[in-house]
Amino acid sequence: MLDQGTLISSPAFEMRLNGEKTRQSTQPVTVMETCYETREKVGNCASAYDLLQGLIQLNHPEYFSPDQKFALSPADRAWVQTILSRTPQVEGFNYADDYCRFLTILETRLASATGKLLSKCGVALFTNTYTDLSYLETDIGRGYYILLSVSPPPRTDESKILDRMNQIAEAIVLSLP
Repeated sequence: MLDQGTLISSPAFEMRLNGEKTRQSTQPVTVMETCYETREKVGNCASAYDLLQGLIQLNHPEYFSPDQKFALSPADRAWVQTILSRTPQVEGFNYADDYCRFLTILETRLASATGKLLSKCGVALFTNTYTDLSYLETDIGRGYYILLSVSPPPRTDESKILDRMNQIAEAIVLSLP
């Protein structure tokens, strides 16, 4: 989902959640795949900047000049926002609601009554990198753009990965004014 230049080594950080302190040491990027799907055919690649700009244009077109905006009618814009806000269960699929929607726990905690979560996420096949790009509007009316990308150790249980992503995102959102 992200281009090769997006994957950078993660600096060490400390996080406090529910009174518990966690330290994460520096995590170097160990796999640097080029952005190809098969046989040197350019794949599904975008930079973090491109993904974020697209989501901001979708939600806040007023921030952009006419030549930078998507050519979407209000109905088309509302349709895309609806699609990004739906869970697999709502769409009639027999998948867990966190399938292709990594921050479902965060949505339940901060946006379950009147808020919303518009989400695009994916897992890079070659690097096992989980990436979530979301716009979270909380129940108290605050809006946050979240771009979270993690490369867990191979064979880590996906539920643990998604739980950790939600913990990180929640700790960051709650620490903001």
